[in-house]
Amino acid sequence: MLNIINSSFGRPQFTNVDMQEFADKFSNPQCYGKDRKPWHMVLNALHITLNEISLESLIAHGIDIHPRLHHFWRSWLVNWQKMVDVVRGEAELIVQTIYMTSGLWLPKETLSHPQYQRLSSVTNELCYQLSLKENRTIGYHIESKMQELVRLVLCDSPDDIDPDLKQTFLTVAKTFYYRAYVDPESINCHVHKVLFENVI
Repeated sequence: MLNIINSSFGRPQFTNVDMQEFADKFSNPQCYGKDRKPWHMVLNALHITLNEISLESLIAHGIDIHPRLHHFWRSWLVNWQKMVDVVRGEAELIVQTIYMTSGLWLPKETLSHPQYQRLSSVTNELCYQLSLKENRTIGYHIESKMQELVRLVLCDSPDDIDPDLKQTFLTVAKTFYYRAYVDPESINCHVHKVLFENVI
């Protein structure tokens, strides 16, 4: 959904007013107008996706994550609309979504924990840099950020946050890394093998 939102609003026909309206309509779905703006399909798809994710989590884990999930996405959309860290918050949003859909809760104390803040900052920065990657060489900045992230994830401390949450940050960063350095054809081939070929 993040890629769809970013690519849809990256087109010249969409203005900052459209971005503002999109974020406002997401926050207040009851205010949906009948004007059928071109981005209504994207907004509708986002609502349907988040509702389905929430329902599946409720069925699987007995936890209603919808209000919290909606809050995280609304926060990201507000920053996105204001052009504040447009891409930089994507990794954290993905981590929050994955973590919550696995039946785990993200209390406010965790979100303000210094270790969470550092993991989030490093992962967002790394994923942002990887999303800008045009050539396929690993630069020093990306390599050092990846090493820092691995250290943060693997090192234990007395007041550690949940190891599964730390691992989720690393998994998201590895996904961005994979997407930046492996061509789409190879990715499709790997996905096809995993999903459709028999294991011997």
